[in-house]
Amino acid sequence: GYAAAAAFVKGYTKHAIAINGLYDLERNLAGIKAGRTKYSQHDLSDPRVQFGDTEAIRLANSVTTHLAPSDGEMLIFAGLKDDNCLPEQSQILFDRMKELGNSARLVTMAEEGHSPSKPENLLMMLRVQEEFVRRITGAPCESGGYATIATTPGAASFETRAAMGYGPGALVVYTGL
Repeated sequence: GYAAAAAFVKGYTKHAIAINGLYDLERNLAGIKAGRTKYSQHDLSDPRVQFGDTEAIRLANSVTTHLAPSDGEMLIFAGLKDDNCLPEQSQILFDRMKELGNSARLVTMAEEGHSPSKPENLLMMLRVQEEFVRRITGAPCESGGYATIATTPGAASFETRAAMGYGPGALVVYTGL
């Protein structure tokens, strides 16, 4: 989630799919201190838990600090039972995108945690991502499974990299020649 949103903010990509990430590190630390994440049991003086040992560093490393108006689009997923990256982080990112006039969609899953696992939710996520890719590329999509290229000229092929250790939300898009 954070990496996709950070790439969007830095301008490395015009569009992004962010899944269960930390986007406002200062607010996340407040959630840890309040005991709302599984990290609450850790030593809060540990910078790995704090994501920086000062508020200024946390704000500088927060995606929401650097968002700007964009003609790109972001698709954001959140498991509402996530005790790793609090679901409010996805709402914060979505709200900030909308405040700036950016195009964003927030999809929540009531019964999922940090790594969605219910087959119906995984299928829904793939369908929503497929529609997102179709819209941003302007090309029909082929589900490539684990293929690496589109087989139809002009089609966009996508693959999830869950089996390769990237997590269920990783999406790689290729465009046919």
